[in-house]
Amino acid sequence: MTERIQAKPLVEGALLAAMTVLLATINFYLPIPFLSLALPVPIIVLVFRQNLNLGIMAAGVAAFLSGILAGGIGQTVLVLVSGAVGLALGEAMRQQFSPSKVLLIGTLAALIFGAAMVGLLIWVTGVNNIRLYIDEMFKAFQQSSDQVVRLYTRLGVGKAQLDQLKAMQKNLTAGVRLLLPSLPVMMAVVQAGASYWLARKVLLRLGNSVPGFPAFDRWRFPRYMVVGFLLSWLLQLRTSFFPHREIFIVIVANIYVAFLMVLFIQGLSVVWYYMNRYKASGIVKALVLFLSFSFPPAEMILVWIGVMDGWLNYRRLGRS
Repeated sequence: MTERIQAKPLVEGALLAAMTVLLATINFYLPIPFLSLALPVPIIVLVFRQNLNLGIMAAGVAAFLSGILAGGIGQTVLVLVSGAVGLALGEAMRQQFSPSKVLLIGTLAALIFGAAMVGLLIWVTGVNNIRLYIDEMFKAFQQSSDQVVRLYTRLGVGKAQLDQLKAMQKNLTAGVRLLLPSLPVMMAVVQAGASYWLARKVLLRLGNSVPGFPAFDRWRFPRYMVVGFLLSWLLQLRTSFFPHREIFIVIVANIYVAFLMVLFIQGLSVVWYYMNRYKASGIVKALVLFLSFSFPPAEMILVWIGVMDGWLNYRRLGRS
């Protein structure tokens, strides 16, 4: 009986490691949108239900087998990074940290291990795949922009309008390049948040008790986020006086966008709270979401609603 109890964690570890390999293999041969976000989930479940050591063993075995099945070191690196995120999230959840701390730990793990593994991959292969990917991305964007210009030219659009379109495309490209440093952080937050949410759903189905985030209409960030946003906004205005300091401009722009996104989410949460309170229809909610993500003036209105809520606490909520 004792041997059976001791063997149970090993069996569970083997099954969850095999599930990780299966997900990674499917993601490699049949890329499904957002499937990679589920890669850390089996390791999270294993660490939460058993222990960290067993999770480390399972993640290592899964990375090794995935590399063999996919025939490349890139797949091994992907599973190692996903496994590291799973280990960090699983242990944080097992220690019963608050959801915000769990998300922070998972984000840091995704950033640190992702950077380390990419650096190792570049060192081993001697190929900077990130630079190649970025160059190809902007090359494709430029080709698409040129096709749009040619289309408008054939349609008889005037030279003044074409020059304006080219200027807009140039500014958009420059803006994307400026914000490239913040993209890994955004991706890490999405990875950690999605993996945490999926793992919690699985663990609840298995009968485990796992605390979750409050309902979206009750989200409220600490007040210092407002202070950070206002300071970064003032610095953003000041960059016009130092056009030659490119590093300063890049740093300020990325910090500003990070705070902007946080307060946009808080503003949308405030609007969602009042829509729920006054029982808005699904059509109204869908319209608000569409405008929020597609109409720049609406986006900035939500940001400033988030700023005001940070100080005035319209919903009378505690910090969550």
